[in-house]
Amino acid sequence: MTRIILWDLDNTLLDPRPPERLAIRKCFKDLDLGECTDEMLDAYPAINNKWWTMCEKGEKTKDEILVGRFQEFLSVFGRPVDKAPEFLADYMDSLGDNIFPIPGALDTLRFLKGKVKQYILTNGVWASQRKKLCNSGVIDIADGVFVSEDVGFEKPEKEIYDKVLDIIGCTDRSEILMVGDSLTTDIQGANNAGIPCCWFNPMHKEKPSDLRIDYEIDEISKVLSIINLQQENMN
Repeated sequence: MTRIILWDLDNTLLDPRPPERLAIRKCFKDLDLGECTDEMLDAYPAINNKWWTMCEKGEKTKDEILVGRFQEFLSVFGRPVDKAPEFLADYMDSLGDNIFPIPGALDTLRFLKGKVKQYILTNGVWASQRKKLCNSGVIDIADGVFVSEDVGFEKPEKEIYDKVLDIIGCTDRSEILMVGDSLTTDIQGANNAGIPCCWFNPMHKEKPSDLRIDYEIDEISKVLSIINLQQENMN
């Protein structure tokens, strides 16, 4: 039975896409880079995902991808690449200014508070995640927050789970539930660590055959049904 939930943050509890667009527009204005068009904003997610995938595969370090994605982004649209470090700093500072929760996510966390232990486990950068956590109120609901750069390992590495479970004093991995949207980090990580997992799949993507997925939901509030079902099975 689940007694501890490890929540992913971006694309699971909070929607990062609207804040990304607003932050990028602000960066263009702050750094006097000219007009920021919808075409540019639409192109950024693919560039960003490409660089984060390289990080997940160990092909680039986090420091390399953080600035590298903006070097490519600025280059593609003919803006000065040497502005990338300034762009990154402004972007990270602005990213948590606007909060867009995934529907039902915060209500679900509030409902579960005191019923199960809830921890945030994110590969995001602490500089931007701190503001998101504070402005969304998640930091006041969760029992703790673990950011990969502080832990010293990244999802999907088994070591990040080992260290987190050691810190929170959990010895029975069957009592943990990792909830996240990413197959390559959240679900693969849970598989690597030998803990149950729940795939948040609102777009109804095809379920892969090479991963163990214990639960699948298309709405965050359906986590409550999983907890209730487990309780019924225990009775």
